[in-house]
Amino acid sequence: MITRKSLSDPLIGAAAKSKWTVQHSNLKARPSPTPTTPCALPPPQKCTSRLVKHTSTDIISGRIAMTLQARSIKAKYCKSAAKCRTLDFVKFYIRLYVVPGDDGGVLVELQRVSGDYLSFMYDCRAILDAAEGKDVIMESN
Repeated sequence: MITRKSLSDPLIGAAAKSKWTVQHSNLKARPSPTPTTPCALPPPQKCTSRLVKHTSTDIISGRIAMTLQARSIKAKYCKSAAKCRTLDFVKFYIRLYVVPGDDGGVLVELQRVSGDYLSFMYDCRAILDAAEGKDVIMESN
């Protein structure tokens, strides 16, 4: 059964409702390659990351945690990252980064480790949409 759930509720992400709460002060800037650290993360991919502005970090992490639970995705949460595995055995990471600058914002980035690419992209789009507060189609068994 497929249902539509609105994640634009400002209360979603409150500590009482979410398994994952991230404080904005705990976020770090995304590392970029430099001559001293050439093995830093590659630039964020447009299709697997999204910049979320004007929303607090705990609300973003709460929306993501709620979406993961609704989609039956197993997750282990650690500060500003989550290690996830789907029922299709797709493994991926979700990381939150602070974006320095005038507008600021939070960069939500997903990185596939193993598993089917199409299955990952289906879940990736839903998670990124949820982080922005858009309506997401939740698949329930």
